[in-house]
Amino acid sequence: FCYDAGRDRLVSLTKHKFLLVCNSVWAVHGLPRILGHCFRISGTTEVLLRNTPPHIVKVMGLWSPDSFV
Repeated sequence: FCYDAGRDRLVSLTKHKFLLVCNSVWAVHGLPRILGHCFRISGTTEVLLRNTPPHIVKVMGLWSPDSFV
């Protein structure tokens, strides 16, 4: 993913920038600051709920065979 940084310049969206923007929006609304791990957990849950086979989820998450079981 990338975003327009102005003057027709596209910049890669980094984890740091993504979390910076999310946390600044949530702070305005009095919500707690979060770290990136919760997005990974939620993403895993979502793909499993969509009946993605566990061996595919392991590959997507770059997990070793025993860490997902």
